[in-house]
Amino acid sequence: MAELREVHLWFPMTGAPREWIELVDELCTDFGLVVDRTGSTLGFEYFLQRLADDPGLSTLFGGAMAAPGPGLSVVPIVEPVPVFAWWAMWRRRVPEARIQAVCEQAAGLDGVPLEDADKVWMPAAGRARL
Repeated sequence: MAELREVHLWFPMTGAPREWIELVDELCTDFGLVVDRTGSTLGFEYFLQRLADDPGLSTLFGGAMAAPGPGLSVVPIVEPVPVFAWWAMWRRRVPEARIQAVCEQAAGLDGVPLEDADKVWMPAAGRARL
């Protein structure tokens, strides 16, 4: 995380949910990061193209997201790995088998050492709920 202090991070936040804004605020405060929040992604393809077009620009990218296209690379953030607690909810009429499949897929994500609190950063509110 300390190495990211020297990187021009861009994470557009126009219209972002309050939880995302709070997450980025806390991450920046905890690690002394500065994130350029200007603009909107205008869709995922535009977001990726903007990054590919500007060699001085970097962003935060979810570890479980599909790898970006040509011209971009992903470098994992480790020790601490930043994580954000997501909560799932669904209508009662969603078949139990579908819910179970989603839960199994989420539980199978590798590379996040959740059992070791020193190796994981999570917003205080998320950690308290877990």
